[in-house]
Amino acid sequence: MPFCEYEDSKIRFQSDDMQELHQQLCQMIGTDNLLSTDLPILCTIGSGFHVAATKALWGSFKNDQGDFDAGFLQSTLFDEICKGLLEPSLQFYKALRDTGCAVQFALPPQRCPDTSDIRVMQAVQAHSILRLQDLGCGIIDTRATTSLDGQQRDDFCKANDPIHGNEAFGAVILKQAGYFS
Repeated sequence: MPFCEYEDSKIRFQSDDMQELHQQLCQMIGTDNLLSTDLPILCTIGSGFHVAATKALWGSFKNDQGDFDAGFLQSTLFDEICKGLLEPSLQFYKALRDTGCAVQFALPPQRCPDTSDIRVMQAVQAHSILRLQDLGCGIIDTRATTSLDGQQRDDFCKANDPIHGNEAFGAVILKQAGYFS
């Protein structure tokens, strides 16, 4: 289901809260619609890969031993599922790119709550990266903030929050985007 609509070269978000944030942003940058700006866009919309990796969603794809068959996360079926999951956010990025806008997508904190499967999260993220690059989006790769197990290091994690990064993580994104030296 799309989270926004496009009509007459304008974007309208389905969620009233998101639409209000969109209007506030547009007011700050002096435009009536995000699709009307020529400013570069740094965005994280669609980066909640842990949601797509929720364990309950993938149970029917597991074998009798409770694991995925070898190669499932690289299979055509998994690829098709990812396409369906990612399509709404990719349409948003395509709409931005179709206006000629420069877009950078910041990878999310590499945090996987207990309710999600880290292997699925990383595989969905890999699919997203490829599709975004195909659209011409730049990727701000935050994976340097992880430890050897691929999970976010504590010094980049928001306290008492299993998903989000902290200000140090945000600074990494802004530095890679070229806003800080």
